[in-house]
Amino acid sequence: MNFLFKYYNNLLTIEHQKEALTTPDMSYWFAKANIPGSDIKALQSKACEAPYYAYCFALNIPGANIKYCQEHACKS
Repeated sequence: MNFLFKYYNNLLTIEHQKEALTTPDMSYWFAKANIPGSDIKALQSKACEAPYYAYCFALNIPGANIKYCQEHACKS
């Protein structure tokens, strides 16, 4: 099963966090799934490697560091 299938079918668990931290988009979607015990700072750091996901993270993830996301979203 691919990552987005797991997300849309509520099959993500904390064990999927390592996989989520491999790309900015998966980090964003994992954070959006609001899995208890997830490392929001690590997910934010990876998501903010891409300006679009930095913006999405700041907009949609409770507890996001808005200033950090803004700095990364406005790089390009």
